[in-house]
Amino acid sequence: WETGTQWDLSATWKNHGSRSDVSATLTYFGRSSDNLIEFVMINPRYGKYFNIGKADINGIELETLARINKWDIHLSATWMDAKNKTDDYRKDAPLPNRPEYEALLRISRNFLKDDAASAFVELHYTGENYYDYTGAIKMDNYMTTGIGLKYSFSKHTKLVLGVNDLFNESPDVKMFTVLNGPSRTMWYPMQGRTFYASVIWDF
Repeated sequence: WETGTQWDLSATWKNHGSRSDVSATLTYFGRSSDNLIEFVMINPRYGKYFNIGKADINGIELETLARINKWDIHLSATWMDAKNKTDDYRKDAPLPNRPEYEALLRISRNFLKDDAASAFVELHYTGENYYDYTGAIKMDNYMTTGIGLKYSFSKHTKLVLGVNDLFNESPDVKMFTVLNGPSRTMWYPMQGRTFYASVIWDF
């Protein structure tokens, strides 16, 4: 079975003003695993949970939040170095489904009485992501856009409506071999534009 040791170290800065609040958190994290289990595509028809072996994952995450009047700006960015450390031909190969770069920017604005409603737009970027466990097949970098609306009926009940991947970019993401292969459609294209509705009830 999979075993591992993980840790993180964080530092947070906050500033409270008369019309704005700003905070930022910087985190350094890591995990060393034995018998790491990952879901890996073997061919166009077959995928399975695979015992990767030894793995080291280290990274840095920055998260910031600024509240200015009725505007909220949230930015998070992650750099992750995820490598296979098994002592064979896979040593130092990048782990699958562990992108080296991820970033999220969300901007929202409150409105109506007591800020009962808010609308938001967000951008999500993913880069340097591998499809297989040997580091031979890579995915395109891509960015998606989301929009949404939240409305609070009370302190305990909230309605959320939104659209992920507004411009339907994800299904167009392609894969390619790192050395010399041409781009081709992924064996299982990613989910594209998605509409969602949620009711959140806190009690």
